[in-house]
Amino acid sequence: MTVPGDEQRWAGQQEGRNNGRSSRGWSQQEEEENGLTELAAPAPASLEERGDDLSREQSRAIEEERAASEGNEAGLTEVAAPVPVAERERGDALEDEEEKAGQAAHDGDSTDDYADAELASGTALERAHSSQESVPAKGSGEDEKAAGSAQASTAATAWNETVIVSWLIFFSLLGTLARLGVEALTTYPSTPFASTVLWANLGGSLCLGFLLEDRRLFSKTVPTHLITNDKEATHGHIARHQKTLPLYIGLATGFCGSFTSFSTFITDAFLTLANRLDSASPTSPYHTIPVTSIPERNGGYSFLAVVGVLIVHPAVSISALKTGAHIALATDRVMPGIPQRFISCWLDCMVLILGLGCWIGAVLLSIFPPGPASAWRSRATLPLIFSPLGALLRFYLSRHLNSRVPSFPLGTFTANIIGTVIEAVCYVLQHTDNVVLRNDLVDTDACTVLQGLMQGFCGCLTTVSTWVAELDGLRRRHAWVYGLMSVAVALGFQVAIMGSVLWARGFVDSCGAFA
Repeated sequence: MTVPGDEQRWAGQQEGRNNGRSSRGWSQQEEEENGLTELAAPAPASLEERGDDLSREQSRAIEEERAASEGNEAGLTEVAAPVPVAERERGDALEDEEEKAGQAAHDGDSTDDYADAELASGTALERAHSSQESVPAKGSGEDEKAAGSAQASTAATAWNETVIVSWLIFFSLLGTLARLGVEALTTYPSTPFASTVLWANLGGSLCLGFLLEDRRLFSKTVPTHLITNDKEATHGHIARHQKTLPLYIGLATGFCGSFTSFSTFITDAFLTLANRLDSASPTSPYHTIPVTSIPERNGGYSFLAVVGVLIVHPAVSISALKTGAHIALATDRVMPGIPQRFISCWLDCMVLILGLGCWIGAVLLSIFPPGPASAWRSRATLPLIFSPLGALLRFYLSRHLNSRVPSFPLGTFTANIIGTVIEAVCYVLQHTDNVVLRNDLVDTDACTVLQGLMQGFCGCLTTVSTWVAELDGLRRRHAWVYGLMSVAVALGFQVAIMGSVLWARGFVDSCGAFA
C-alpha cells in the first residue's frame, strides 16, 4: 500500500533525477549504455533514497570528480582509470576520459609538450584562456620572451621524460624481484593453487587500487591555492596533479605493472589445459616435482582446470584492486603526505643514479654471478637485465595507443599479446632438445637466458593490474569485449605455438631446475 507522502517523495526524487539527466544531456538509452559492472554498483546502504533499478544506478556509479589525466601520460590506464571505489558520484567511464585525452593531444601543437597536454583539464583551459586575454600584442621583445619560454618548456619536458624513464627502470627492477619472491614464497607443500603468479597479480592489483584511490600520499604536491574547504574540489585537484608526477607514474606503471604478469597467467592456463603445470613438491618448499611425475587425467578435468584458472585470476585481481582502494579510504586520515620539495629536489634526482646504476649492477651480477649456475641468485639476476626493456615498451605502447580506441585500450592489449607470444616462443625453445642440448649436455646459458626473457622482459611487458583497472573502468559491454578478447587471443596464440609442438613431438624437460 502506498501512502500519499511516499508518492510525493518518490515523485520529487524522480523529478530531481530527470532534471539531472537533462542538465547533463543524457537520454535514458545513453544512460543505460554507460553502465559498468556490478563492481561499480552504488552502496547498498543508500537503498532507501533510490528509486531507480540497478542498471540505472550503475550508469551513475562512476565518481564525478574522477581524476582527468593530463600530459603525455593521458593515454596510460594507470592515469586515466577512475577510482575503483565509488565513494562519490562519478562522471565519465574510462573510454570517455581516454577519448577526451586523445582529442586534447590531437588538438595541441605538440603531443610531447607537457604544458600543452595539461590543457586537457577544465581548469587548465580556464588558465590558458585568461592568460591569453592578459597578454598584449607581441613585439620583438615579446618574441624573444616567447622563444625563451619555449626553450624552457622543452627543457622541462626533457627533464620530466628522463625522470619518468628512470623511475620506470628502477621500479621495474623492484617489481620483478617482488614477483619472483612471491612466486618462490607461495611454492610450498599442499599449496591450494598451483599457479603461483596468482599471488603476485593479487599484490600488484592491490597496490594499484591503493594508488588510484589515495588522495593523501601526494596531497602536499598540490599548490596551496587549490586546497580549499571544499573536499570534493580539493580531491579533484589532488587527483589531477598527482597523476602528472613521475614518481606516481613509476609506482603505478613501473612497479605495479611489473609486479603482475599477464603472460605468465596465460602460460599457466595453457599448461593447466595440457596437464603440465608444475606442482609444488609434497615435502620441501620452493621446489616443484617433475612434470613426468604428474599423473594423466581425463580431458574433461583439464577443461575444468583451465576454466578455473581463467576465472580465479581475474576475480582475485579485481577483488584486490577493490581491496586496495578500500585500504586507501581506511587510511585516509592517517596517511602522511610526501612534500613536493622532497620529491623534486631529492627523490627525482636520486633516481637518475639509482635507475641506471641498479640496471648496470644487474648486468654485472649476471656476467659475474654470485654463486654456481644452479644457485637461485644467478636465475634472479638475469631477468633484471630484460625487465626495464619490457616496462618501457609497455609504457610507450600505452601512451601512444590507448587513447586511439577509447573503448578498447589498444596499448595494453598489444603489450599483453606481444609478451604472451614471446613467452610462448621462449618456452618452446626451452623445451626443445636441439636448442638446450649440446652433445647430450644441458646448455645452462641457453636455459637461463630464455628464462630471463620470460620472467623479465615478458613479465614486465605484460600486466594484469592495468588490465583489471581497465575492466573496472570501462562500460560493461566494452569491458566484456575487451576482457574476453584479451584472454581468447592470448590463449589462442599459446595453443597454436606451444600446443603444436607439445602435441606433435612433445616437450623435453632438459632445463629442469633452470625453468
